[in-house]
Amino acid sequence: MNTQQIEKGKLFSIIEFIQEFNHHRIEKKHDDIHIYEGIEWQDYQQLLQDMEDISFCRIAYFNKVLEIMSPGRNHELIKELIGQLIVAFCDEKEINYFPFGSTTLKDKNKQAGKER
Repeated sequence: MNTQQIEKGKLFSIIEFIQEFNHHRIEKKHDDIHIYEGIEWQDYQQLLQDMEDISFCRIAYFNKVLEIMSPGRNHELIKELIGQLIVAFCDEKEINYFPFGSTTLKDKNKQAGKER
């Protein structure tokens, strides 16, 4: 895990980092987590907007701390296995199942956000 302090106005470097980070993540078996402190809520909102087309990492924000996690291969394999088990269980029990994929939950009053 890597923790960095970010100066105001330097958020663009995080986006550049994420784009470069993507080139190396395919070979990684484990999750990569990077934490940035001193991030304002408005910067977090802008980052989410700028990253609309970037789907390979998960972002969490709380109390001016931004966490960027890129799932490794093991994470993705486990996620797929669990998803298949849920679908099989729902089919067997005749339960309606509606997968929603990922979403971002945000609370401006608490200045907290999490991608799921």
